[in-house]
This record gives sequence, structure tokens and C-alpha cells, in this order.
Amino acid sequence: MWRDNYYDREHFLIQTTVKPRQRSRQRILSINCHSLKELREAQRWLRLIKKVPLLKNPKLLDELLLETEELIKIFVTSIKTAGKKK
Repeated sequence: MWRDNYYDREHFLIQTTVKPRQRSRQRILSINCHSLKELREAQRWLRLIKKVPLLKNPKLLDELLLETEELIKIFVTSIKTAGKKK
């Protein structure tokens, strides 16, 4: 009886570890794509805020724009890498 229970647990562990990995790659890719869209939208808004004089000192946004560009590059690379692993 112990062996039957042991094999059931082993089978359960195999089923729960193999399939979620495939799903998790797709989920991570989907989340990264969505995050990239959000970053690009944030970048557009920051550029607009800088162009239209909404702030007294629009140069304060330069650091935020640089950070946004770096994050966009990271997410694009991550998405490309995840897409190649399919």
C-alpha cells in the first residue's frame, strides 16, 4: 500500500512540474510583452510632458526617460530570447 501511494505522489509531482514550466514560459513572455507596451506608453507620456511645458524644469524628466529607454531595451532583449527558446 505504501508503494502505491509513493507512485501516485511521484506521478503527481511529475505532472505538476512538467506542464507548468511550459505554461510559465508563455506566461512570462505574455507579461513581458504587456510590460513592454506599458513602458512604451510611459515613454510617450514622459516625452509629451517634456515637450509641452507642464513642468517648470522639464530637464528633470531626462533621467526618467533614460531609465525608461534602458528598461525597454532589457524587455526587448528578454522577449527575443524567450521567443527563440520555443
